Amino acid sequence: MTPLPFRRLPAYALNGIEVAIGIGLIQWLFAALFGAHAAQLALSGA
Repeated sequence: MTPLPFRRLPAYALNGIEVAIGIGLIQWLFAALFGAHAAQLALSGA
C-alpha cells in the first residue's frame, strides 16, 4: 500500500496549506456575511 500524498509532505508544508485554507475561509465568510470591504479589512488584520 502506497502512502497518501499528504503524508510525504513535510510538516511546514502542511502547516502552510492549512493556514492558507483557513485565511481563505475567513475571507469567504466575511465576504458572504458583511461584503467585500469587510473581508479585505479582516484579512489586513490577519
